[in-house]
Amino acid sequence: MNIKYDAFPYQDFGIQKGSIQKISKRPAEGDKEGRYEVQVRLVRTDIVKQKEERPLADIDPKAGVVLANEYVGKGGAEQRLPYGDGTTITDTIKEDLLRGGVTEVQVVVKAEPLTLGLQGFAEIKTGEQRLIETIFSPVSRFFLKEE
Repeated sequence: MNIKYDAFPYQDFGIQKGSIQKISKRPAEGDKEGRYEVQVRLVRTDIVKQKEERPLADIDPKAGVVLANEYVGKGGAEQRLPYGDGTTITDTIKEDLLRGGVTEVQVVVKAEPLTLGLQGFAEIKTGEQRLIETIFSPVSRFFLKEE
């Protein structure tokens, strides 16, 4: 699930990740828009305000350095790391990445903790589609039907 906070534009701060823990069986009582309550476990409990590229060989695993991105490289040469955003680099992780040919990683320089009451938007994907696409796909097929 992707989460975008109004106070932290995703173009500058990225998209937060989470996993659904529970979805209510019916819309919230008194909610005229038919919204369901969804409990989410966040991957990160902070917003990365500043990040930078660092040579992996220079990172001291005892310093508590945290990955700011699960990808390395730029453009079409991006490679997905076996470790997600928010992972603290340990000796084992550093050795594993070096063995895999990773030379530079993006790390968190400054982060701000999330607070209660933040508003935003959540995209829930079911398979390869967002929930809204799944709901409206029968309707869209009707309108897209070729005669």
